[in-house]
Amino acid sequence: MERTWTTELPQRCGERVLLKGWLHRLRRLSGVSFLVLRDARGLAQVVVDDPQLVTSLSRLHNESVLEVEGTVLAEAQAPAGVEVRQPTVSVIAAAAAAPPVDLFRPTLRAQLPTAAARHRQVSCTPCWRASRRPPTPAAAAACRANNQAFPACRAGTARTPAPPRR
Repeated sequence: MERTWTTELPQRCGERVLLKGWLHRLRRLSGVSFLVLRDARGLAQVVVDDPQLVTSLSRLHNESVLEVEGTVLAEAQAPAGVEVRQPTVSVIAAAAAAPPVDLFRPTLRAQLPTAAARHRQVSCTPCWRASRRPPTPAAAAACRANNQAFPACRAGTARTPAPPRR
């Protein structure tokens, strides 16, 4: 059987394919596990139902070289719209150790408040002074608050407060 690249999987639905690549990630859920295989052109999701195969794959480190043979099926929930089922997995070369960097680090989608939003403006020379235009009410209020907090700013002699001396 000839090797198939991960980018060619959508055109090969219903066919048996041979994939070769690196173990990118193994996601274990309660009833099923997903092997994410990476080759030079992309990622493929392989559905692993066999508990013995999951146990043997869990002993491998990321970046182990694998050969996977299975049937390509269209699945809307899969990352590329297709996944490989009924896999036969063989290890070509097991990685001796885990990679020194994280290959997969999910990004947070939560909108968290940042620390910068809770601090007052430190500079007392806003752009409206340089342009000689009248300030907006918000800019004028910020400048008044800074002048009260940092008296040296009132005279324009300091832009930021000096660090405390020890």
